[in-house]
Amino acid sequence: MTLIDYIKYRKEKNQKFTLIIGSGFIKQFYPDCQFKPLHNWTELLNSISDYQITSDENNYPICFEKMIANVSKSKTTAKASEIENCLLWQIAAKINELQKKAFKNKNISFLNLFNKAYISDVIVLNFDLIIEQNLSSTLHIKKKAKSNDTGSVFNIDEINFWHPHGAVDIKFNGDAVASQNLVLGYRKYANLLQIVEKYRTAFKQKEHNTNKSEILEAANWFEAIIKRPVIILGASLKYDELDLWLAFINRSRNYIKGKNIKHQHPIFVLREKKIIDDKLCLSHPHLSPDEFWDIDTGCYTYSQGWDKILQIFKTINKKPKNNAKC
Repeated sequence: MTLIDYIKYRKEKNQKFTLIIGSGFIKQFYPDCQFKPLHNWTELLNSISDYQITSDENNYPICFEKMIANVSKSKTTAKASEIENCLLWQIAAKINELQKKAFKNKNISFLNLFNKAYISDVIVLNFDLIIEQNLSSTLHIKKKAKSNDTGSVFNIDEINFWHPHGAVDIKFNGDAVASQNLVLGYRKYANLLQIVEKYRTAFKQKEHNTNKSEILEAANWFEAIIKRPVIILGASLKYDELDLWLAFINRSRNYIKGKNIKHQHPIFVLREKKIIDDKLCLSHPHLSPDEFWDIDTGCYTYSQGWDKILQIFKTINKKPKNNAKC
């Protein structure tokens, strides 16, 4: 079943989606080379350090730990935590510089994605607030910060935007404290796993007291993944995303029992599909097509895939014509 089929034929017509968005979003809608540090983690880390990593070193939490160790060689009196905070501050400053430029080069071509009739939650894996700033200014709605014990979360027009790895507010003025909520190294990722387990325990208790099919408002990003159909856009979701994979594992285990499987919603992913040497080649090979469904049939590049997803939401957002005659 494709995404458009699921939207059309889903049993619970008021069931909304959770979007998971990664740096591929910025690469698609802000392709200019000046925004390259926002296109992937390699570019971002290399933009603030003399210790250059290659695209082959794609485990960025480990790369960040290597950066801390490399800086410590020249700053022998500094603690690892002090070096980490200094690097995070540099990252926050770089991101804020670029998101301010992005805001001046406003792009509203992606606004169809964020329709409250179909989307309830958006999990943003990036540190920037480019999406939120564009939405709030276009809709003339202020983004409301919500209390949360991890990352950052904002509400715009009834949609929750969760940043489980933290975010740099556009009001960032160089305050070092503002950058310390960013999650990059393995120690902070390990702490997130404890938070995911805490979320799971609370969710299971809530689930025990309600009907499984009852649609609940997500209290956190973990529940937004567990209780809703999910669409993954522009996120590679490699295995170093420990917290997200633990959430996916808990999601699968939660519905694995025979009678519960009917309550599990699908996960759709925007993946590149090409024919090379007469063979179908998929991006995201670690995301099994049996568990992570394609948004559409056919073959397409990432850019064509983004056009497809925008067209899907543009179609479902259209109001039916009134053909009644007077």
